[in-house]
Amino acid sequence: MFDNSKLESLIKSIDMNIYCFMIDEYGNLNALNVEDEKFSDSRLLSILKDNSTQLKQKFSSNREYTCSIEEIGDKRYLLKLLLFESKKLLLIQDITPIDSIKKVSKEVDSLWSQISKISDSLYDGIFIINTQGTVLWANKAYERISGISLDMVLGKNLFELEKEGMITPLVSPTIIKTKKNFSVMQSFRTGKNAIVTGNPVFDSNGEIEYIVSNVRDITELNLLRKELRKANRLTEGYKQHLSVLQNQNWKVDNIIAKSNKMNNIIINALHVAQFDTTVLLTGESGAGKDVIAKLIHTSSNRNNKPFITLNCGAIAPTLLESELFGYEVGAFTGASNKGKTGLFELANEGTLFLDEIGDLPQELQVKLLRVLQEQEIYRVGGIIPIKINVRIITATNRDLEEQVKQKKFREDLYYRLNVVPIEIPPLKERKDDIVPLLLHFCEHFNKKHGMQKKLSIEIINCLERYSWPGNVRELKNLVERLVIMSQSNELLPEHLPKHIVNSQKESAVIKVNRLMPLKQASFELEKQLILMAREHCKSTKKIAEILEVSPSTIVRRLREAKKTEYDNMVEND
Repeated sequence: MFDNSKLESLIKSIDMNIYCFMIDEYGNLNALNVEDEKFSDSRLLSILKDNSTQLKQKFSSNREYTCSIEEIGDKRYLLKLLLFESKKLLLIQDITPIDSIKKVSKEVDSLWSQISKISDSLYDGIFIINTQGTVLWANKAYERISGISLDMVLGKNLFELEKEGMITPLVSPTIIKTKKNFSVMQSFRTGKNAIVTGNPVFDSNGEIEYIVSNVRDITELNLLRKELRKANRLTEGYKQHLSVLQNQNWKVDNIIAKSNKMNNIIINALHVAQFDTTVLLTGESGAGKDVIAKLIHTSSNRNNKPFITLNCGAIAPTLLESELFGYEVGAFTGASNKGKTGLFELANEGTLFLDEIGDLPQELQVKLLRVLQEQEIYRVGGIIPIKINVRIITATNRDLEEQVKQKKFREDLYYRLNVVPIEIPPLKERKDDIVPLLLHFCEHFNKKHGMQKKLSIEIINCLERYSWPGNVRELKNLVERLVIMSQSNELLPEHLPKHIVNSQKESAVIKVNRLMPLKQASFELEKQLILMAREHCKSTKKIAEILEVSPSTIVRRLREAKKTEYDNMVEND
C-alpha cells in the first residue's frame, strides 16, 4: 500500500525550484507541493495536461524518464517522470536561474581571459600573494624577468621559496608589519635581478587581504651600468692621455687631420702649449707648420694676447733687424721721424712666430740668442734696453743640424730653439689626410666663390695617388683653381693640370733594366704592385680587393718580398 508519509517527506526535501505533480491512472495531474494557481506558468500546465496520455505511454516501461526541456517565454523547465512505489510522479524544475549562472560564469571566464592576456602583455611583472604567503597569481612577464617558471611558484608558499634561495629578499614581511608600500632590490636564483614594489590590498575591515607586487627588470640596466663604467674607465684613460684637451681655449677648427701622424702632432702641440717654452717646427714647405704654431698659441695662456708672424726669408736682411727690434728716431737715413716699434714689442705678452728661421742672418742670430736669454731688446739706434715677455716659436724647412755643421747656423742658438722639436710630415706620408683636406677646401672655396662644385670619386682616387710635392699648400691652391676654372659642377680627372695627370701615367709604367727569366720578372712585377698598393691601403684585405687576389696570397707575397730584401742585404755585406 502506498505510504503517504514517505511521499510527504520526499516532497519536503525537494528544492523549492522543483514542482511535484502526481499522475493518476487516467493521466490527470494533481499538484502535490504547489497549488495550480501558485504555479508560475499556467501555459506549462496546459501543455502537460494536453499531453498527459502521451506522457503516460512514455513512462509505462521506465522507472525514471527525463521528458524534455521546455522553453516557455523567458523560462526553461526540465521535465522528469519518476515511479515512486507504483505511483507516477512528474517533477518540473525551473532551470532559468541555473542558466543565468552559467551565462554569468561564461562572461566571467571571458573577462578573466581578457585580463590575463592584458596582464601578460605588460612589460613589468605582476605577482599576487595572500597574507599567508601563498602565491595566488603571476603574469608571464614575471616568468621572463625572474627566469623562474610559473609552475614553480604558483600555489607555493613564498616564505618557503625564500628559504630555498629561489627569491630573496621579500617585500611582504615589511608590508604586513607597516601596512604600507615597500620596495626592495630582489635577486633570483637564476642570477637575474629586479626592483620589486609591493602594494597592500585591504578588505572592508581594513585588514590586508592580498599583496600585489610590481616587478621591474633591472638585469639589462645592470649590464648598461657595467658598460657605462667600462666606458668611463676608457674615458678617464683618454683624459689622462689628452688632459691638455680640457683647456677650453684651444681651437683646432682650421686643422683637418685624420691620420695617426697628424693626430699625434696635434696632441703634442696641445700639450706643449701649456708650458712657456720655445718650440721648433720642422718639415717641408707647405706642410702646415704655421697652422700648428697658431694652434700652440691659441691653446696657451697667452691666447688673448698678440700672435705675430714673421717670415725671415721674405724680408731683406738689411731690413730684418729693424722689423724685429724696431728703431729710434734718426737711427738711419730714411728712418721715420717718429721711430718704429718692432715685432718683439708688438708681440709682448703674446707669441712671436719666426718662420723660415734657417734664413736668419748670422749677425741677427746672435741678437736673437741674447733676447731669448735676457728677455730684453734694444731698438736699432737705441741704448735703453726694453724688457719683453714673448714666447718664441720657430719653423724651418731646412736641416738645421747640417747648417750647424756647415757653420751657417749658430749651434748655441740651435739648441736654445730646439727645446721642443715637432716635425710635420709631408702630405705624401699621411695619405689619410688627403681626402678630408680635399673635401674641406672644396666646401671652403664653394662658399667663398658662391659655387656648388663637387669632387667626383675618380678625381679623388687620382689625387690620393699624387705625391703632393707642395704639400697642403699645393692641395689648397689646386682645389681653388678647380672650383673656379671648371665649367661643370662635378670635378673630374680631365679638369686636373697636365703634370698631375702625367704623374699618374708615369707611376703606372714598370721598367725592366736587365734581362731576367720570365718567372722572376713576374715575381718582381707582383712585388712592385703589392708594395705600391700597400702605400695606399691599411690592410691586406683592402690590397687583396684592389689586386683581385686572396688576402693569404698578399701576406705570402709580402713575406717573400721581405725575405728577398734580407737576402740581398746579406749578399751585399
